[in-house]
Amino acid sequence: MQLHFTVPQLQLLADILSEHKGPIAEDLLDRILKKDLRFDFDELEQLSVLLNSGRAEILTELAGAKNPGVIATLERKQQLLDEMLERLSESLAMV
Repeated sequence: MQLHFTVPQLQLLADILSEHKGPIAEDLLDRILKKDLRFDFDELEQLSVLLNSGRAEILTELAGAKNPGVIATLERKQQLLDEMLERLSESLAMV
């Protein structure tokens, strides 16, 4: 299954994957950077887990944020993640 993400979504995805250590995240990051967005079912599930983890971190940061600029940035990241997770869910349902 090939995914299609916007440039800001790809940048956020790369940021999230670069924060996670381990061969799975590194392999997925390498593929994202090469714009090879064809994934099998297991890889889609792994992406989903990593994105949900990133979303949880953003929600935690958002809960403690006081600065309106920081809040706006975190809300934008949350929106991008929600859009990516929706696409991943659709892709997982099709596989």
